[in-house]
Order: sequence, then structure tokens, then C-alpha cells
Amino acid sequence: MAFLYPSFLWALAAVLVPVVIHLFNFRRYKKVYFSNVRFLRELQMETKSRSRLKELLVLAARCLALASLVLAFSRPFAPSAGSTPNSGAPRIAVYIDNSYSMENVGRHGPLLEVARKEAKDLVKAYGGSARFYIVTNNFDGGEQRWRTQDDAMEFIENIRVCPVPRTLAEVSKRQQGFLARTGDKPAAMYYFSDVQKSTFGLEDLNPDTTAQITVFPLRVNKVNNVVADTCWFVSPVRQQGFSQRLRAQVVNRGDNNIDAGSARLFLNGQQVALSTFSVRAGSTATVDFSYVQKSGGFHYGRVEIEDYPVTFDDRLHFAYDARMNISVAAINGANAQDQNALAALFRNDSVFDFRTFSESAVDYGAFATADLIVLNQVEEVSSGMLSELQKYADGGGGIVIVPPAGPGPSYDKALSSFGLPLPGAPDTAAVSAATIDPASGFWTGVFEKLEPRMNMPRVNLHFVLKKNAINAGIEQLLSLDNGDALLVAARRGNANFFMFTSPLFGPFSNFSRHALFVPAFYRIAMSCISQQPAYYTIHPDVVIGMRNRDRNDEQPPHIVGKDGATDIIPEKRTVYNRMLLFPRNQITGDGYYTLTRQGEELLPLAFNHSRLESDLTIQTAEELRTIAGQKGWRNVRVVEHTGETAGAQVLLNAGDNQLWKLFIFLALVFFFAECLLLRFFR
Repeated sequence: MAFLYPSFLWALAAVLVPVVIHLFNFRRYKKVYFSNVRFLRELQMETKSRSRLKELLVLAARCLALASLVLAFSRPFAPSAGSTPNSGAPRIAVYIDNSYSMENVGRHGPLLEVARKEAKDLVKAYGGSARFYIVTNNFDGGEQRWRTQDDAMEFIENIRVCPVPRTLAEVSKRQQGFLARTGDKPAAMYYFSDVQKSTFGLEDLNPDTTAQITVFPLRVNKVNNVVADTCWFVSPVRQQGFSQRLRAQVVNRGDNNIDAGSARLFLNGQQVALSTFSVRAGSTATVDFSYVQKSGGFHYGRVEIEDYPVTFDDRLHFAYDARMNISVAAINGANAQDQNALAALFRNDSVFDFRTFSESAVDYGAFATADLIVLNQVEEVSSGMLSELQKYADGGGGIVIVPPAGPGPSYDKALSSFGLPLPGAPDTAAVSAATIDPASGFWTGVFEKLEPRMNMPRVNLHFVLKKNAINAGIEQLLSLDNGDALLVAARRGNANFFMFTSPLFGPFSNFSRHALFVPAFYRIAMSCISQQPAYYTIHPDVVIGMRNRDRNDEQPPHIVGKDGATDIIPEKRTVYNRMLLFPRNQITGDGYYTLTRQGEELLPLAFNHSRLESDLTIQTAEELRTIAGQKGWRNVRVVEHTGETAGAQVLLNAGDNQLWKLFIFLALVFFFAECLLLRFFR
């Protein structure tokens, strides 16, 4: 048996009070003289013996009753495995959730402050011989070690909020990795968290069956929360002089409807648009912003709403580059007709960087910087060209295929390798293109108004695509009057493919001289731009990808904060024409950054905190117990925070082996026995 409050055992000294009263009887006796007491002696001796026995029994009952009361207030319990220190210096693993949701206020104060206090009480309860492994959401390398009691107390006191949410499965995996390296087996594992449904995930835990696992769910006050969840551009091109449309999504995570919410759009520190929204409880609303792109270069913006008391998700940062420079490489076949049509289209616009090659003399180095490759009537695709095209497609970009009048066997092989439909027999009947479908997203914004009798281009030769060869994901962008396809699109891996069924140029079609030629190829080129995400989410596994145009692999890029307080070198990997950057845990604050190399600004970046924790719905202790019971985890306990310290609840094993009620019962029994002795013992 052990005691939660052993210092209260000093009160056992109170047992001496009835003993002193018994030993020093302060009653005064009055003498009565008798003429002859010879006949009373035997009765006197007998009465004195019975009285002494009665007094001893009453004394014993009083002493035992007082002792039982003192022991009850000392909170006795029977120790269980993992609940108290053992002679071998126990190993204890502790997880403290320090995500943004732990800034919320519960019944006993801010949750992170409560978690720190409870964890320190836990450390104190184990004594100086124990060693502690403490993990937070930071997953820092400095956490990966055993700590003494004093070191653990200092570490817990210095825990601050971390922007990265962690699931219980991720925490457990990190703990098990550390324990596997050290070869230690913890006697007990403790988890302090607000157990949000969106992030905690007890059901995904793979628990260590050799340790006693205790979950401490911290109660949070119910609050409403409106979230600036995400944003995206509706307009495909961010270029100076063009009108821009930005759309943001607002989510109401609370129980109250929002009838007149306001959202503001800031660009480069200046407010450029204001919009209002209404959103019902538990639903989402879309907010639209419109503005004119007045300048080129890098731009940093944010969507901002007002909502209290949870504010970490009220700002959504984004960044983009308004400098438009599209690189196009055209490969012309030996019999390509009217090659100047493409050159005239792209070379007369400063937006495009146009290069052209013949089928027999291709500079494959140009593929690394190209956003779009046009195969103009290439009859034979050599194995070397096919290999380079496959590498290019793996890195992203776009490929336009204009078929030759007489494609060779390698042409079909190339189409098959990309999962594109194969051309069948040529159809030499003259036929016009059908009217453009306004519902097609490809043509959105190209025409202010579509006339039903609009003059369409004509083709004198086209290939009928084999129906059984058309794979899933093929979109027919332009059709002929007879129902055959003229232009199809497909997404294969990281690349966009566009395939015409007619040579388009020369005697085969008037498409290159038609008004539709310019907007069609402009839309194709714009859709192949390697668009950067408007923002990234702060996470250790975030990857920043971009086209590696200068092929400079020697000098590492830097990610520099706009406030000048951050300058990191991310891990870099180069995959053909793409550069992949891995910041890992180096970016912890939301806001704006710039990717630079040797002083040159390469890319604007924006980072936001994860919105996973914006959903403040928590799991109750009973729900957690149900999950543990369904999984059959006998070593997993859920202990509610009721005001008792964590150390006390741990030592008492969550109330399963407390003995104070037994001693209260014994005290009552002894008091009752005293009453019986005084009343009936004569």
C-alpha cells in the first residue's frame, strides 16, 4: 500500500489524545465511609476488573477510528504496474500536444498551460530515479533523448505553440522509432491533448502492448470559428493589364449562422477589394474578388476575415509571379507545310520565347526550358526523340501533336507510349468544324459571345481515331460536323497532351489561316504553363517544385522571408527539368517568402498554417474509451481532467485501486463499536 499524501500521516499523532485521556483520569472521587466493608470487597474487585476491560475496548475503538480517518485522508492506494517508480529507474514517455488549438481556453485555463502543469505534476510523481522521453509537435532532434526529472521539468516549462498538427499515429511512430534505437522499453506512456476529431485519430494508433498507455483529454470551452479555408484564381493568366478574379472559400465551423461577414483582399500591403458573405453553421461559402493587375513582377496578397477568439486561421496568404514568359519549342517534320504560321504566331508576341528545329536536327537541351513542345507533322519519332519526350513529360509541361499526312510506324509507337488514341484510316472528305461548345472549360473566356452560325475552319484530310484505342481521360475539345474529333486533350502523368487529327497546314486545312488558330494555340500554351500553387501549407513534408530553367545545380537556392528574419537552404533534388525543394521543419511561420539564388529572385512563395485544427470538434472521454474497447486495447486508459492533478490520477490508477473508502468505512465501524460499548457494556 502507498499513499498519495503521505505527509498527512503526521496526523496519526492525534491517536495519542484518547490514550492520554485514558492514562490521566481527572475525575475526583468522593470518599464514603462504611462501618464494615468486609462484605463489599469481593464485589469491588469484580467491578473494577470489568470497568478496566471496558475502558481498554473503548480506547482501542477510539484509536482505531482516528487512525482510519487519518489514513483515509492520506489517500491510500494499491500500486499497479507502471504507476509508481520501481527500483530499476522507470522509463516514462510523454507527449504534449502544442498545436495551435491548444491556445483555446478550457475550464482550468489555456489548454497548453494546463498540459504543461499536468505534465510537471506527472514528472514529480515519479521521483528522481525515473527518466523521461518528452515529445511535442515540433519533432525536433533535441527531443530525442531521455531526460532526468529536473531536465524534464525545465523542458516542459519552455514548450511553446507549434504550427504543425500531429496525429497520434505520427507521434507513436516517432516514439517507437526512438525506443527501437535506444533499446529501452517504457513502463508507461502518457498523452496530453485536446483530442480533436480532425487530428487526434486514436483509432489509427498502433499501441505498444508492453507499456501502460494513458490518454488525458483536456476539456475545451465551446467556441465558434469561421475559417478562411482556401483560395484560388479563376482567371488562368496573371499578367499586367489583365483583369483578375480570385475566389476564396470560407467555412463556418461553429453552431451560429453568419449573416453579414466581411472579407478583405490585400495585395502588396494595400487593400484592393472588399466582399461580404453569409454562411450557415457547419457549411461553406464562396467569396469572389475582382481587380486589375496593374504591374508585373512578384505579388504578395492575403484574404482576411474577422473572427474571435480563434484567429490563427483568419488570414490566408498567397503569392504569384505576374511576369509572363512562355517557352515554346517546335519540331517540324521533313514534309511540314506552312512552317511560318507557328513562327508568326509566337514570335510576334513578347510573352513567348519561340525556338524551332527540323526533325533531323533537334537540340534536346531546349526541352529542359520549354513549357510547350509542338510536334508539327513529324513522320518518324526516333527512339532518342521518344526517350527525351518521355523525360520531358515526366517533368511536366505540354506537348502538341499535329499529325503528318502519312505517319510512319514509329508515330503510332510514340502515341501508344503516352497512352494516346491511335489514328485510323484517313478521311479525305472536306468537312467543317462543328460549333464550339460553350460549356467546355478550355474555351472559357475566349469569346464574349458565340454566334450559332459562326464560320468554322475546314479540313480536307483528317484521321478517324480508333474508338477502341481511346483511353479514359480523353477530352474532345473541338469536333467536326460528322462527329469525328479534330482536337483532343489528355492529362498523362505530369504533362498535358493536345492532339489534332488533321495536319492543319497547307492544302490539308485552312485552320492556320482561320481566326480560331490564334486563340486555340494561345489557350494551349497558357494551359501548359507550370503554374505554382498560390500558397503552401506549413508541414515537414511540403515540396516546392519549379522548372529548372538555367540548369545551375552547383549554387543552392535560398528561401528568404520577406521580413528578413528567415534565410534557409532547403534540401534540393533535380529531376530532369524540374527542381524539387524540401524545406523540412525549417519554415515555422506563416507569411511571405522569396526563393533566390545568387541574389536573383526566382519565385514568390506564401505559407499558411494547416486548417486541420480549425475544426474544433473534440472527442469525449467516453468516445475514446469506446474506441479502445472496440480495438481490444486492455493497456489503454482514458483519464478525464477533473481538477485532480495528473500525478495524483496516475498514482491512483484513475480510481481503480483507491483504498480511502475502505478506511472511511472502518472509521465508521469503530465509532459505532465505541457507541455500543458505552451503551451496553455494564
